[in-house]
Amino acid sequence: MLGKQFRYPVQKGFPKQIAYSPLFTLRYNKHKGIGLRAAVVVSKKIDARATGRNRIKRLFRSALFNILNEKNIDFDVLIFVKKDAKDKNQNEIKEEILKT
Repeated sequence: MLGKQFRYPVQKGFPKQIAYSPLFTLRYNKHKGIGLRAAVVVSKKIDARATGRNRIKRLFRSALFNILNEKNIDFDVLIFVKKDAKDKNQNEIKEEILKT
């Protein structure tokens, strides 16, 4: 589980900027000072088993933090995963994030 300082507070509403990809929909906002805060949403339509959904979340989180923490960017990121991402590995996810 992510530490509390890295979790995205959904109660504040969804971020305004949107980027689309075949694997996911990315919503993001720039903010001041906290660092990267992220949330990954995987619905039961993508995988009925919790272990499958958790695996997809881990892959997305690790790819996202590897990319953005190196650049020291302050963003709130919310990722809605699509069905095509179910069978992808971390390198393919990382490449797709870099494209968007």
